[in-house]
Amino acid sequence: MATRQKQSKNKYEKCGIYQLICPSCNMKYVGQTGRPFKVRFQEHLRDFKYGNKKSKIAQNLLENKHSIGPMENIMDTIHITNNGRMMDTLEIYYIFRVTKLNSQINDKFTVKPNIIFETIVHKDLHRRLSATYSPQPSAHNSVLLELCLCSHGKKSTAEHNRRSPTAYVSHLQSLQ
Repeated sequence: MATRQKQSKNKYEKCGIYQLICPSCNMKYVGQTGRPFKVRFQEHLRDFKYGNKKSKIAQNLLENKHSIGPMENIMDTIHITNNGRMMDTLEIYYIFRVTKLNSQINDKFTVKPNIIFETIVHKDLHRRLSATYSPQPSAHNSVLLELCLCSHGKKSTAEHNRRSPTAYVSHLQSLQ
């Protein structure tokens, strides 16, 4: 039990993609940080406390007269990663995803059509309807995200560097 609590606290010391959930309306804000998650949460909290609408989550809370909860209750660490193209792509994907679910606070004009993200979100929604749904990303979705990076000409991981577009197609077909 002590190990689980320690791991839970340690995740806020890392950086990557995070999600803040309004405790009153369950709307979601997705963001990224290259600093510890807890530092970024403190910045959102400060914006809320001092009425600064610079933060989209603070703006939502203030405009709707909602309260903010403790970090452990409203912040989810979605993906731990370092700064770079992968972090940028993952943030865009997760914003896209909550936008499709009509539950996002982020600027709606930042979301652009993306056929790869559409495929992933569609498959996730389909999986949620089945009894075997797991919130963990599937191998298929991981490959699609890598393919998205490839389609943007961005090489981000060692695995990506080893795979050709033909290898991606073969791997995707094997997962179906």
